[in-house]
This record gives sequence, structure tokens and C-alpha cells, in this order.
Amino acid sequence: MVEALPVGNGRLGAMVFGDPARERLQLNEDSLWSGGPQDADNPSARDALPKIRALLWEDRYADAEALADRTLICRGPGSGRAKGARLAYGSYQTLGDLSLTFATHDHATDYSRELDLDSAVTRVNYRLGQASCTREVFASHPPSSTDAGVRAARPAVALEALNGTVQLSSQTRECGGCALIQPIEERADRNGDRRVNSREGR
Repeated sequence: MVEALPVGNGRLGAMVFGDPARERLQLNEDSLWSGGPQDADNPSARDALPKIRALLWEDRYADAEALADRTLICRGPGSGRAKGARLAYGSYQTLGDLSLTFATHDHATDYSRELDLDSAVTRVNYRLGQASCTREVFASHPPSSTDAGVRAARPAVALEALNGTVQLSSQTRECGGCALIQPIEERADRNGDRRVNSREGR
């Protein structure tokens, strides 16, 4: 994952790996958390909060921090010192992997990739013979979506060059009548562009 390029809109995100023949987008969504119900409320917090504030106003920061550590931190094991995945606290989970497979792209040349920090778009550029191909991935905030687009510079060979398959793998389950994953939409434009859109599902 350390070699992938990140995109995100605050709720949805993806790590873009950039392989010409087998693109992988590791998808994230902020509500996917493995934890479960637990009674971790600290009954001392309410009464201690005014005292902590008073200590801070008196510049007694060490005393305020010590009192906060005793009274504001939740009861129970919490995250277990980075072991939350095995406790009721839980841990952040990945939504799944979106795979874009292009059977004829194994022999790509002139490969490059980039993350444009001004536009928040990742790009993968390469050539297939005489065709110049570009993949772009970005996460948009207003429609709450993560979008991937593929295009070829020569329309005459674009449809052949962009012929591929799309697959979403995930172990996310339907819970409480709420579908966490909406079906993936794929369409091919007449100019050879193909777009895959992953939107919010509830």
C-alpha cells in the first residue's frame, strides 16, 4: 500500500496502485468500523470537567492533564494499545478492492504516474503501440463519489485498447437492512471513454 497514490473526499477514499494491466483501487468508507456495542462511559467525566477547566485557567496544566486521564478516558480496555481489531473497541476496515483488468495492457511503454495536489487527481499514463492511454481517479465531494476514467488518444483503436473487466471484491455484509455497497456502474462512451463510479449506498 505504501506505493499507492491516495485520493479522498473526507468520507470516501481510494489508494490507486497504477498497474497498466491490473489496476487496483483499495476503497475506504468512513463508517466501516469493526467495533460493537460496549458500556465504556466514565461516570466521573461530567463532574470532573469544570474542575479540569478551572485548573487550565490557573495554568496548572499538569494537574489538569492528570485529572483528565483519571476521569475523562473511557472505561474498559479501549483500543488495547493498538489491538482494537480483537476487542469490542474495533478498528477501521477497508471497503474492498476494485479491480480493472485489461488483457492487452501487459506490454505498456512510456509509463508514468502522478498525484496532482492542485486538482486532487491521480493519473497513470502509458502507450500501447501507437495509442496513448490515460487513467484518472478522483474523489468528488458534492456527489459523494469516487470516479475512475480511462481514455485512449486514438479513437480508432480506443475501444480495442480499453476492453477490460471490472470486479469489486469485499467481505462487507448487509447489516440492519442497510446495503453498505451499491452496485458498481460501468458504461462505455462512443468516444472510447469508460467510467466506473462507486457511490454511497445506504
